[in-house]
Amino acid sequence: MLTLAVSGGFHSPFMDKAAVSFAEFLKDFILREPEIPVYSNYSAQPYVSDIASGLLFSQINHPVKWQKIIQNMSAEGADVFIEVGAGATLKKFVEKILPGVAAYSIQNYEDISDVSGEVGHTDAEE
Repeated sequence: MLTLAVSGGFHSPFMDKAAVSFAEFLKDFILREPEIPVYSNYSAQPYVSDIASGLLFSQINHPVKWQKIIQNMSAEGADVFIEVGAGATLKKFVEKILPGVAAYSIQNYEDISDVSGEVGHTDAEE
């Protein structure tokens, strides 16, 4: 298990009230199965439409299974991991979980060109 120092009780029972509120909020939405795999923090498996709403609120007050998610993604063929946002904490975790994997961090607009040049073009460019 990887431990991450955070400033609050995120993904823990301290968030139970927020999870209940979010579950109520989700009742107003119809969720479809994603067109690409999107992994649940709670189950470490890809979402499917019939269970997505339960998993969405469950991830608020349960630990994130980051290591298992990355291992499952790799087992399904993912071989490039790109973190988008401030910092490179998740990129470093990926490199620790899967030594030698192609892992990148995009923190600003310029990084997009650098990373895309290293990993090749995307389907969006075709």
